[in-house]
Amino acid sequence: GQSQELKNFPEIASVLASMQEAVKRADIIIQDLMNLSRPRDLERVPHNLNEVIEHSLVLVKTLLDKNRIEVVKNFAQEIQTAKIDFNRMVQVFVNLFTNAAHAMREGGKLTIRTYSASSPVEKIGVEVEDTGKGIPPEALSMIFEPFFTTKRDQGGTGLGLPIIRKIIELHEGTVTLENKKSGGVKVSILLPAQLAVKEKSASRMDKN
Repeated sequence: GQSQELKNFPEIASVLASMQEAVKRADIIIQDLMNLSRPRDLERVPHNLNEVIEHSLVLVKTLLDKNRIEVVKNFAQEIQTAKIDFNRMVQVFVNLFTNAAHAMREGGKLTIRTYSASSPVEKIGVEVEDTGKGIPPEALSMIFEPFFTTKRDQGGTGLGLPIIRKIIELHEGTVTLENKKSGGVKVSILLPAQLAVKEKSASRMDKN
């Protein structure tokens, strides 16, 4: 068959494999660009952010376990719901947790904190911290620019963080990223709270 013939020409097989990989990466970049340019069809309904984060953690559990990463959850017991697009917000957290895992390939700690803030209006805060190497200082100011990446050699497209910022901004929220003095990165997200409802969350401070 064709695959047997290709085995007789390893150079051709290698070129075809590289082309396949390039097409796959182009598909990913195109999908990311579409997400960046028109994520305006948000389906926003009230959700408890603690539960959104728990769901996102399940999706990256294999990667976190593989990199021997301890997850510490410090969730506010009473937290207002936020009017969000569930799938988009899961995309945000999965992306953040994946970035953190890639920064801690030799193991580390992923700490996730949720809290309520009221200055000057009610908001819900989420902080995601890792114990990786951090972002090079000269790159910090460009980290949310499309196509800028510090992981080019690892297949980074430079679209992950810009998409995160776009999604958060479409939810009238803010996202910032900073290096911690102790090492690693802290990402801080603030989202408007639903004022009407306070939900008692089952999630308390615990460790995986």
